[in-house]
Amino acid sequence: SFDRAAGKRCIYVSAPGGFGKTVSALLWIQKSGLVPIWLGLDKYDNTPSTFFRFLCTALFSVMPQNENLTRIILEPSFNDSPVEYTIDILSRLSFDNRKYALVLDDFYFITNEEIQKSMIYILNRLPLSVTVVFLSRSELPRFFAPLDEKGKIAFIGVTELSFSSDEIRLFFSAYGRSITKEEAEEVLKLTG
Repeated sequence: SFDRAAGKRCIYVSAPGGFGKTVSALLWIQKSGLVPIWLGLDKYDNTPSTFFRFLCTALFSVMPQNENLTRIILEPSFNDSPVEYTIDILSRLSFDNRKYALVLDDFYFITNEEIQKSMIYILNRLPLSVTVVFLSRSELPRFFAPLDEKGKIAFIGVTELSFSSDEIRLFFSAYGRSITKEEAEEVLKLTG
């Protein structure tokens, strides 16, 4: 599912807690050889200045730039116009020839509409070598509709993340326990 979705600019993974969004994304990134840029979000990242400072810091961690760019996010004026500063920083970053996965884990914490609206502009400034992966418990924010309309976002949901009964049997056998098809069906019924 991730390999198919990777043909798009962004991947939006949406499922309830415990469905393996984070683990699946991590395993796919390791297998694909992409350089991960991982942002583990929480409720305290839901202000534009905090969110975009965190985003820029994560980008700096894999693309060390001169100190002038790092200083920009520390300036008090960054708080007044974080989107504009972030766009300016993105225009100055020098991406190498590697391919990256920018993962916004627990994106459901980001409910601030200013951040959600601005993400379209941020995504447009990232090079095509960066695949953006949103991991969320919530549905696609309405502000992301232009990405869907232009075919630049792929979706992975509960159906793609759920194990089939055959996969459940393989999982158990990997841990030295053989279960019947009926038992696997029961596990699927109980856990989804």
